Amino acid sequence: MFDGDKPYMSSHGELGFSSINIDSATIVVQRVLDDNLRYFVNFKNGNKDIVDEYLEEIFSKEIKLNGRKNEIVKQKFKLTQLNDGDLPFGVYKIIIRCSDKKEEKAQSKILFLSNIGISANISKTQAFIHTMQRSEEHTS
Repeated sequence: MFDGDKPYMSSHGELGFSSINIDSATIVVQRVLDDNLRYFVNFKNGNKDIVDEYLEEIFSKEIKLNGRKNEIVKQKFKLTQLNDGDLPFGVYKIIIRCSDKKEEKAQSKILFLSNIGISANISKTQAFIHTMQRSEEHTS
């Protein structure tokens, strides 16, 4: 259901997924709480396979989808649209739940949400790494 497999994302990024014959879905957002974040990153090496032990649901939201019938539709939403744009940086599990008349289906994705951008220029003998912090003043 989710498009792409990149776990790192800007706090101003978009999350995409595909749907077919679905008019609405529920998005559930869970977050590794600050008390658990250091332990999860340092001692569990940020292993996304065991992240469920450290999560707490912070909100859920019903969304309307562009539901053309019998066609695969690419959907996307901006992370700033969730929780009124107030997602602090951290580790999240985003779950999309939908149901047809027969059964409920769910798909999830683990995200490492940050406002830090990294670029690297690599040559034969050295690498130049540049990091920058994205501030809300410079985003559109």
